[in-house]
Amino acid sequence: SNSTVLHVFPFNSEKKRGGVALKLVDSGVHIHWKGAAEIVLGACTQYLDSNGHLQSLEEEKVRI
Repeated sequence: SNSTVLHVFPFNSEKKRGGVALKLVDSGVHIHWKGAAEIVLGACTQYLDSNGHLQSLEEEKVRI
């Protein structure tokens, strides 16, 4: 495997999200969230573009 699960965040109905923290062999720790879009996107500051590069997540890109 190319990653190790460090922690699982069970879905929490109050926080409206759940997730997992992974340690990747060739990079740092990645945390993947799933849940209500307005909650998850509200906590994001960056995203991976189609080329795999980190991009800043500006407020206007978060609006649904």
